[in-house]
Amino acid sequence: MSVETLLFLLALQKKIRRAPFRLLLSLFSVVTALMAVLLLLFAARDIVYWTHEVPRRPEGPSGFVLLYRTFLLR
Repeated sequence: MSVETLLFLLALQKKIRRAPFRLLLSLFSVVTALMAVLLLLFAARDIVYWTHEVPRRPEGPSGFVLLYRTFLLR
């Protein structure tokens, strides 16, 4: 899922404007919108991940703390 894929789908949408392809056009519109939303969600998740610092002890967290952070905090 990349920006190039979204641009390709948008360009394909503009080419298909005739009446027999209305259903295909609406399908591409839905797929393009979903991909754009997913791309924004993944970007927001990455920004939060990059800017959020997890405090750690100098020797590192214990196994239970890693297990808790990995599975129970999501």
